[in-house]
Amino acid sequence: RPVMSDILGCIDVKKVTITTGKTIPNKMFEGMTLLEEVILPEGLEDIESSAFKNCKNLKKINLPQSLENIRERAFESCIGLTEIELPSQLEMIDYFAFTGCSSLNEILISDEVCVCPCAFSSCESLSSVVIGGGVNLGEGAFKDCPNLFEVTMPLEFDMILMDGSLYPAPGMEDYRPVMSDILGCIDVKKVTI
Repeated sequence: RPVMSDILGCIDVKKVTITTGKTIPNKMFEGMTLLEEVILPEGLEDIESSAFKNCKNLKKINLPQSLENIRERAFESCIGLTEIELPSQLEMIDYFAFTGCSSLNEILISDEVCVCPCAFSSCESLSSVVIGGGVNLGEGAFKDCPNLFEVTMPLEFDMILMDGSLYPAPGMEDYRPVMSDILGCIDVKKVTI
């Protein structure tokens, strides 16, 4: 599949409006470093792997309520993103989906979302995270987020993915990983449960 820069013959597009479609294909906008704003349609269900990877000036993108999946590395290294509103119907945030989004300040994760390992790793400006009930949280989801000082979350999680295995695994119902394993950080100053 060709990427947008191949189709348009340029990479200096600043705004993209997509009017219809259920999927943003793999690598569709990858490396469009001047892209600043993307408008996505209601009805969109999937943003595939690396779709917006390395769009370093991307500052504004709407994620429609119909969105179900944000795949691997979809927004990796989008260093211009300061905020993103995750839709309430979202089902999965895949591995490294927002890794390296170094300007992202806060995240609100709705109920019943699967957050894969390292989904928000290396988000250096991330300072506050709110995690809904029934979230499946992957190991190191917030690894290398040195400014993450406030986490609001329920006392119980459905499952935690660690070392490639879901916990509680059969026979390990009493095992509870420590917060530093779950969040991938140890500098959190405030946890509200």
